[in-house]
Amino acid sequence: MMQRLALLLFRLAARAFPSGWRERHMDEMTETFREAWLARKSPIHRALFTVRAVFDVIGSGIRERASAPPAPSPQSLAPYTVRKQSMSSVLRDFRYGLRSLFKTPGFTSVAALTIGLGIGANAAIFSVLNAVLLRPLPFPEPGRLVSLWETRLDRGWSQATFSRANFWDVHDQNRTLSGMGALESRTINLTGQGYPERLVVGRVNAEFFSVLGVTPRLGRTFTPGEDAPGAPATGAILSYRAWTTRFGQDPHIIGKSITLDGEARTVIGVLPRG
Repeated sequence: MMQRLALLLFRLAARAFPSGWRERHMDEMTETFREAWLARKSPIHRALFTVRAVFDVIGSGIRERASAPPAPSPQSLAPYTVRKQSMSSVLRDFRYGLRSLFKTPGFTSVAALTIGLGIGANAAIFSVLNAVLLRPLPFPEPGRLVSLWETRLDRGWSQATFSRANFWDVHDQNRTLSGMGALESRTINLTGQGYPERLVVGRVNAEFFSVLGVTPRLGRTFTPGEDAPGAPATGAILSYRAWTTRFGQDPHIIGKSITLDGEARTVIGVLPRG
């Protein structure tokens, strides 16, 4: 089914070529496209190849039509003269192109759909690459940030997360990095503030925010000692989204108590947007 659809799109795109050119080369082009399409094993690679091939064929067909010599006229037999292209001739070409498109609505629709799909696919791919590879991290001096992992070759783990005890050992023996932050994610229940809600919470050490260069919008972050092993967990810092959606951007939220998994926590800070 996918192969038939790809061949159909390819043959429709090939209508951009003049009819005489298609009669001479269409079968050979279609067979070459089919073999190259089958050589791609992944459905994603086949789809991307189809989009690229359709764009190439449309572009080549338009160039072929533009380069085709016009029929000789009596004026063309006159002595050769050089004329500068005026704006009126450009407008005539533009109007001719529009008329040609309106005369072949089927081809125009397929071409517009193909271009739209190609632009959409390129925009989606660029969005992912921009977010993952191109856009810098939203922190000061992102080039100085590194990720640390444990390696356990006996178990085949090349990127294992630290246990809490191992993290504190590495933290206490660190002589290279200016600071080390740890993040442990899990979900909790927020109750006592209207309807209950399941939220994602991050348990962090006191250096976490200073390492990232994050200054709270309201209140403060954790201080050394509050993150010590065995210290009671009494404070909580709200994300900007939680502060906005669940607490109505209450400017007096600092010092108030919230209930997380049935235990009271005092709000000590609110993070900035993002």
